[in-house]
Amino acid sequence: MAQSLADAMSVKETSPLHYESLFPPGRMGNNGNIAYGGSTMCVGVAAGHASVAPGYHLYSALGHFLGPTLTDRVIHCDVVVVRSTRTFVTRRVELSQRRDDGNMRPCMSLLLDFMAPERAAMRTYSARPSRSYGGVDDTPDMAEMRRAAV
Repeated sequence: MAQSLADAMSVKETSPLHYESLFPPGRMGNNGNIAYGGSTMCVGVAAGHASVAPGYHLYSALGHFLGPTLTDRVIHCDVVVVRSTRTFVTRRVELSQRRDDGNMRPCMSLLLDFMAPERAAMRTYSARPSRSYGGVDDTPDMAEMRRAAV
């Protein structure tokens, strides 16, 4: 089980444009052996982001739920390069899990756009947040979150 949020959505590259989650998705408030779609989507975004050059940030994400993600096995992510331009990169990510019979079962399909950093402040489209937010590395670990939830 992942010890932090960053670990829970981490992926490793197993072959070109194919990634696997480091951990199975965590069980949350559901009694069944299934995870919520948000955790599955995070793994897919991490796989898509791992396939782009450094410096690009997520611009948009569109996901389609195809079936429940099981909490007892890792998630496989196949990334397809849709476009790569100087300013935008688009990836399609198909997330699946290996069934007990060995076949792959699709869980989710994502379409992700990543954007290169903007060079000018004139391209700021919204007001700054009223407060600052920490990064994913500043989040409490899973044990702390469980204690706080009780």
